[in-house]
Amino acid sequence: MRPNFFIKAMSEARKIHRVVVTGIGTVNSHGIGVDAFWEGLLAGRSGIDKVTCFDVSEYPSKVGAEVRDFEIGDFMDVKEARRMTATHTLRWPPQSWPCRTREWT
Repeated sequence: MRPNFFIKAMSEARKIHRVVVTGIGTVNSHGIGVDAFWEGLLAGRSGIDKVTCFDVSEYPSKVGAEVRDFEIGDFMDVKEARRMTATHTLRWPPQSWPCRTREWT
């Protein structure tokens, strides 16, 4: 590798980018929303339990972190959610919460 190329690549990587965080949201095994997540962490709860959403008898591990009590209809149109994968429906609420929860100053 040429030394000049490496120096140029490192200087490009060091450029400072400004980021504005308008809010946060989370969907996880402790609960839905930042408050449920934080309470679970402070209480020392694991969030790992027996998997119940599908049959795990064929797998060596029977435990995992499930998101329970999650209804996509609380966050978006159910008809629209049917067109999405399960992963996308779990991503939707945290992406929309910052817009809903920010306080204008």
